[in-house]
Amino acid sequence: MEIHEDCNLEVLHLIWLDTTKGNLSDNRITLGPYIRAVVNHLKFFEEFNECQKYVQSIADNERILIITDGQSSSKMISYLSEATEIISVYIYTNKSDENIPITCRSSRKIKAISSQFDYLRKQIITDFGDRRQRCCFQVHEPMSINFSNVNPTNHQSSTPPNGQFMFSRLLLDILLRIPASDTNKDELISACQREYAKNPFYLATLNEFKYNYVPDQALLWYTKQSFVYNLLNRALRQQNIELLFLLRFFINDIHEQLQQMQCLEPIRIYRGQVISKDELTLLQNSMGQLISMNLFLSTSISRELALFFLSEYTVSQELQQVLFEIDADPRLDGTRPFADISARSYFPEEAEILMMFGSIFRLESMYEERNSKGGTIYVIRMTFCTDHNENVEVLYQSMKNDLNIQDIGSTNLRDLGNALIEMGKFNEAERYFRRLLRGVSLSQGDTAGCCYGLGEVLRNVGEYERSIEWYQNALEIRLQLLPFSHEHIGDIYNSIGISFSGKCEHKLALEFYTKALTVWKQVYKEDHPRMAWVFNNIAVVYQKQSQHTESLQFLQKSLKISERELPPDHPTIASSVHNIGDAFASLGQYELALEHYERALNIFKMSRPSDHPYIAYTLSSIGLSYENMNEPKKSLEYFQKSMEIFRETLPENHRYRIRAETGLKRLEEKIKQTSM
Repeated sequence: MEIHEDCNLEVLHLIWLDTTKGNLSDNRITLGPYIRAVVNHLKFFEEFNECQKYVQSIADNERILIITDGQSSSKMISYLSEATEIISVYIYTNKSDENIPITCRSSRKIKAISSQFDYLRKQIITDFGDRRQRCCFQVHEPMSINFSNVNPTNHQSSTPPNGQFMFSRLLLDILLRIPASDTNKDELISACQREYAKNPFYLATLNEFKYNYVPDQALLWYTKQSFVYNLLNRALRQQNIELLFLLRFFINDIHEQLQQMQCLEPIRIYRGQVISKDELTLLQNSMGQLISMNLFLSTSISRELALFFLSEYTVSQELQQVLFEIDADPRLDGTRPFADISARSYFPEEAEILMMFGSIFRLESMYEERNSKGGTIYVIRMTFCTDHNENVEVLYQSMKNDLNIQDIGSTNLRDLGNALIEMGKFNEAERYFRRLLRGVSLSQGDTAGCCYGLGEVLRNVGEYERSIEWYQNALEIRLQLLPFSHEHIGDIYNSIGISFSGKCEHKLALEFYTKALTVWKQVYKEDHPRMAWVFNNIAVVYQKQSQHTESLQFLQKSLKISERELPPDHPTIASSVHNIGDAFASLGQYELALEHYERALNIFKMSRPSDHPYIAYTLSSIGLSYENMNEPKKSLEYFQKSMEIFRETLPENHRYRIRAETGLKRLEEKIKQTSM
């Protein structure tokens, strides 16, 4: 795993701003190492604007501590209300407290004001180095929640699940079933040694982990004040696939210990948390729905203890205190494990109940109560739920079938890369497949699968020529191992056809689609979903050649099969529906086109993560429809939404992104001209 110089593997940042240019260099040398014992990632700034830019670059799900000089304190305080990521500020001043503006001294985020750096250092260590204070900090650690859109009590619900919810579950299942390699721990330690090279405190703990860790100490290390807790929770919250892959041995060890210590009777547990007002509104509007947590959820059987930790943190104006009240029954089938980990914890007196990440809950109700200081606490009641909800299970099983993931036994190493492609995480997928190809013990079948995976990645980012090269490599190996009539041979032919279609080499595209059909007809019936895929792809070629009648015929044939054989929210259906919209748009029937694009968008939202390029492309298609219907403001709105996703997912030269960017500029200019 590659880590660049400014990479932070943890959730917490410490920023040291000194605009006086008088104390920074000496104190950073003498006090920096001691502070790094608590917060490893420490950045120094001498200019407020540079500091502000850095804060703005930090993700919403990370947290920041700031040391600043008295001269900068006023600027910093005015900025605090805007930056929810900043949770604590420590002010150094060589003047008396009376000279610090009243706004500074009254701000809830100001934890200390002193003319002694050593005092500030001790205060930071007290606030974040002590285990009890770390428990208080947990209530402010960012949560990562997936909303399902599914009401499990309504068995006739027509609302399909959210794509992010589905793929988070899929990633968890794959990670837990990929066999751990002996080299994973060594690679993780090597990466951490580079990250913590200037931190003797962390390096000492790292060496202890390197030489002494054994699987039945997983919970001990998780609860201990150590790097591994910070690494794991950041990786889970940010879905850092590379880091999660290296940590999977540790995740599996925790999972096994939780299973061994599983609670046997129903239990009510509590978790105090500080969240944003937007998050609170989202939870409030999602009552009755399922949610899942992308973290190991630390809870307590004591309501009073959870409220105590919550009361220790003084919230700012933009944040709200909530208390999650969870009823959990371990006797349900298909649930994630949870356990009282006191016997294996580094702090057994805390009686902590730890719930496996990916646990699913139903939001039951919300009500307000007053805390000991007269403030408002929102109590959110939840019920621990099984994974096997019938409104979710049909689509989830279909997703697994598309990826050839088995229900039992170890998963294939390639499954994770294939899932990343389906999620639209093309950079992560490419790095993963290249990592596998560097492995010394890869079978020929796995090598072919990785070559095919790299072809899929490159095709999706518009590198069609290179994708064909990787497909050909995969085909060469597959033909040595498999009969010509095997489904994987058809998959490769179909994908090569898509790449040629992307290059507008229509004759070659149709040639390879025909080869795919020839193979699949020997394996499947005429109404198999793979037939729908290739019919859809043939239709796209005809569409590009302005053969709209032939295109519509193949699209309708594809859609008929897909609607009969697949769940109603399957992405294959969305693709066909979108392409039918293209056909209507080509015929000038923009309202019909818009109707199909909107249907496709709804399906993609339920079967793909919210930042998937397919969603962005469909948004740009809707933008084009509104433009053709002479509604420029609506058109501009959809192009803007489209580009927000494309900027994060596809390279600048990708044709999907170019289309959206060109449309955005065109609409901006059109609106500008009409307003003059």
